Amino acid sequence: MKMDAPAKTKSEETKLLLLKAATTAFAYDGFHGTSLKKIAREAGVNQALISYHFGNKEGLYLAVFETIVGQIQTQVGPRVQALQATLGIHPSSANNCNPDPDSLKQALFSIADAMLELLCGDAGHEWALLITREQVSPTEAFEILYSGFMGKMLGLVSQVMQMLKPGLSEEEAKMFAILFMGQIIVFRVSRTAVLRHMGWQGYGEGELALVEQQLHQSICSWLAE
Repeated sequence: MKMDAPAKTKSEETKLLLLKAATTAFAYDGFHGTSLKKIAREAGVNQALISYHFGNKEGLYLAVFETIVGQIQTQVGPRVQALQATLGIHPSSANNCNPDPDSLKQALFSIADAMLELLCGDAGHEWALLITREQVSPTEAFEILYSGFMGKMLGLVSQVMQMLKPGLSEEEAKMFAILFMGQIIVFRVSRTAVLRHMGWQGYGEGELALVEQQLHQSICSWLAE
């Protein structure tokens, strides 16, 4: 018999409300343009509870990024772990793992699909705004993003590329990883231009399937060069 998830406490519910309101406020108005009063009002809680749960405005801002990274890890994490296992760097893997090229290529496809589906989902818009702000004017929050998933993802893709094409230099493999991520992120960051150019109303199942197909073909082209 499946057990129901334990009910959240009042304190946990308050934190979630504040994080949700803060994510939206920081995404659209930026750190300096957002007031704690507005966040508390949107969350429907007393402003003093922000200090109680997060210490101050900076603490709440960083908590927003920790939450984003946690959600990304939850959704993409299993595929990353599968890739780590394929590479033989996961705790459950054999140290002498020697993955075949097709397994590595399929792992890249899986990572690309997971990232695309995540970023093109409903939550992706506010995440993209926040991540873009940190790219332009980095703060402590950027370190949370980079150490939480960006750096790990880029490092894994670089490693896969070097295994698939041993003749590549480390710098060339890193550049491939950047291009790999860039091809995915553009569908979120440049969403409006993409939809206008393609004549789409949004990213439905059919649209995402087409994008994934093109991403796979692009990856295969890079590997064939």
